[in-house]
Amino acid sequence: MALGGARLFPPDVPPFVHAILPAIGLAFLVCAGIGIVIGCGLLARQSWARMLAIVFGAFSLIDIPFGTAIGVYTLWVLLPAESEQEYKTMSQTASRAA
Repeated sequence: MALGGARLFPPDVPPFVHAILPAIGLAFLVCAGIGIVIGCGLLARQSWARMLAIVFGAFSLIDIPFGTAIGVYTLWVLLPAESEQEYKTMSQTASRAA
């Protein structure tokens, strides 16, 4: 309904809903696209992907319950200093191999 347009809404829906729901749907699509880019960056061991994953992991903490679980796990795995060194080593190895 968020992206389908006004013809999918019941007739008694207030007019502001016609503007808000497509904006919310677009925000969901943009966040999903950013998540896909972060995931591909982590799989390719790009140097920028770790920090971006930490930022979006922190943002996902407010999405109870699944976002909180995913955010906690993301921060638990990627935030420690040992993880930074390990990821840095893997990303340097991956950049040399490419």
